[in-house]
Amino acid sequence: MAENAKQTGGAMVTPQTGQNVADLATPTGPTEPAAGTAVNAGGTDDVQSKIDEALKAARKKWDAELETRLSEAISESERLAKLNADERAEAERQKEQEKFEKERAKYEREKLEFETGKSLMDKGLSPQFASFLAQDNAETTKANIDAFEKAFNEEVQAAVVDKLKGTVPKAGTDKAAAITQEAFNKMSYAERVKLYNEDKETYEKLTGGNQ
Repeated sequence: MAENAKQTGGAMVTPQTGQNVADLATPTGPTEPAAGTAVNAGGTDDVQSKIDEALKAARKKWDAELETRLSEAISESERLAKLNADERAEAERQKEQEKFEKERAKYEREKLEFETGKSLMDKGLSPQFASFLAQDNAETTKANIDAFEKAFNEEVQAAVVDKLKGTVPKAGTDKAAAITQEAFNKMSYAERVKLYNEDKETYEKLTGGNQ
């Protein structure tokens, strides 16, 4: 190249291009990027990476919370469903209990009235008063029977006194004789009291002397 170059104004140039030989001798390479360019590119990558990681973590947290809430909602629904079933079962149990209590109360009442009527008959009193004398329990009912018997005896005694005083006219013997034992047994309490007041002799004959 030195042989073909010509000297121009003190500088060696090539006849083909006219370039300075010194310039050709100086190697040239790619231009380096401006200061800060590589740093900025690296900073953008870091920011995007951090954003991606944050989104990933947040989504994972959201998914976990959603799963927890769904699980809690399902558990609550099952609990409520079970509670409703228990309530229905409790209502049915109470209904059956009430039915049983009513039937038992009815049975106890009928039994008490029967026993009351029997007690009245044993005392020579009419069993027709059983439904009025029978109360909440046997003790109260017995007290009612005793009070009724006392009142009855007092009324009978008063009637006897009145009869002895002549305040009550005595019925004819023909009418009293017409009363049979069977007819007497069918008499009500009021009819027996009336017979006692009108014809004590017939009454004692039909009762065997037991008032």
